[in-house]
Order: sequence, then structure tokens, then C-alpha cells
Amino acid sequence: MRDTLLVIHIIGVAAWLGANLTMAFAGSYNAGAEPSTRRWWAVTQGNMGRIYKSVAAVVVLVTGVWLVLDDAGISMGSTFVSIGYAAIIIGILFGIFVYGPGCRRMAQAIDEGDGEAERSANSRLAVVGGIETIILVVTIVAMVGGWGLRAPG
Repeated sequence: MRDTLLVIHIIGVAAWLGANLTMAFAGSYNAGAEPSTRRWWAVTQGNMGRIYKSVAAVVVLVTGVWLVLDDAGISMGSTFVSIGYAAIIIGILFGIFVYGPGCRRMAQAIDEGDGEAERSANSRLAVVGGIETIILVVTIVAMVGGWGLRAPG
């Protein structure tokens, strides 16, 4: 059971990190596209940020808690577990309060032909995406390194 949970946990993390990297790549690549394509991407990015990444975060949370409860050597208060909780909370909050509204603003700016507002929204989303990606990478390093666990012996 532990291996199955760990695989699902890692898939959730990979989905979340992969979405961040896809959003960063496509966001920059999409800048010179036609307005209809840019608008489609703004809506898609908003859905990825609000829905897809939130679902991935919940999968990571549920499997992570289950893994901790199954392992007597790990406490809910372990440093790496606390970092994981923080990453999940931040990621979900970014989805709800940054990606959703930011992508709606970007789509509206495209509809109105307001290039400056579009670039501004896109830049903010890129910064937040970069911050979130750094948080995820630090969390992965903390998990793999078992930060807060005592070495046996």
C-alpha cells in the first residue's frame, strides 16, 4: 500500500510542477500569437491554476497525510511535512486568488485590445508562477532529504 500511495503522491507532484513549467513555457511562447489564441491561453491557464493544480495539490495532500499516518517514524510536525503543508496551502491560494482573477483580467484585456494591461497581467502571473515553482522545488528537496527527521542510531 505504501508504494502505491507514494507513486500517486509523486504523480500529483509531477502534475503540479509540470503544469507550472507548461504555463511558464506556453505563456512566454504565446505572447506573439493572435488575440484569439492568447485569449484561449488566458482562459486555459486560469483553469489550470484554479482547478487542475488544486486537484493535484489535494491528491498530494491526501496521499501525503496517509503516508505519514502509515509511517510511525514520521510525525505530522516533521519539518518536511510542515513545508509540504505550506506549499499546498500557498498553491491553492495562488490558484484561487491569483491565477483565476489574473487570467480573467488578461482575457478581458485581450478582448478590449489593451496590450499594456495584458502584458501586466501576464507578467504578474509569470512572477507568481516562478515563486510557486521555487516553493515546489524546495518542498521536493525537503521531502527527498527528509528535513526534520533524525538519522537512525
